[in-house]
Amino acid sequence: MGFMKNRLTKKQIVTALHLAKTQSVYATCPKKQVGAALLYPSGVATIGFNCAPSGHYQCNNNNKCQEENGQCQTAIHAEMGVIIESAFKGISTNNAILFCTHFPCNNCMKAIIAAGINDIYYLYQCSEKNYTVDLKQINITKVGNDTQHGDVDKIYFKKYGINHILKNKTI
Repeated sequence: MGFMKNRLTKKQIVTALHLAKTQSVYATCPKKQVGAALLYPSGVATIGFNCAPSGHYQCNNNNKCQEENGQCQTAIHAEMGVIIESAFKGISTNNAILFCTHFPCNNCMKAIIAAGINDIYYLYQCSEKNYTVDLKQINITKVGNDTQHGDVDKIYFKKYGINHILKNKTI
């Protein structure tokens, strides 16, 4: 069964967000743990988390990020990671749907749009406000109602608790 936008069920959204949330625990940057899942119309998924490229020092090896404008410059962001992984595997990202723990930064958003990804679902808002791309080019859906890790985490991992968020807020 494909993951087409007009056919997404709450269960598919929850499953994909769970994949992203699960990947975030593997992130090697102590500043922010971000996970992402990219689902294609065929139903195949690519998953990832923020970390430095293989063979390079990870942030958590020396507990220090190289930062610029509050963003880690050591790690590849989770969103970029799933796009790169797709290219590495020869899988087209055109019309894929991105599920991520945090709203993508400007650089990731540029790559997302360039990769042909038209839909994003995310859990947590980030503080970045300066986007150089028109965010109206893409369908963006916030799932949940908190700005960081509070109530969503408590409800999220209950077997059916996510339905409460989905019914009452943004989807």
